[in-house]
Amino acid sequence: MAERGAESDAEVGKLLEHVRVGSDEQAKGIASIAQEIAQMGEVAARAVGNAIESSAASDGLSTQAAAMKNVVNRLLEIVDGAGKHGL
Repeated sequence: MAERGAESDAEVGKLLEHVRVGSDEQAKGIASIAQEIAQMGEVAARAVGNAIESSAASDGLSTQAAAMKNVVNRLLEIVDGAGKHGL
């Protein structure tokens, strides 16, 4: 009977060790997932920042294009007027 108790204790010990190892592996996996999620958040934040910068640059270029169009139109008016007046 004592042998059976010792065998049972050894088997329970092995099972507990397997549970411990499995728990450690799960904890490492969860930590890894948490780290990856944090990195994804950082990438998303950078993407948002880049999109905001691109939008601002686009607005600036649109403003410059409109100003250039006005300059060209004014030059065309000057050239057209000069032709009419023989200048």
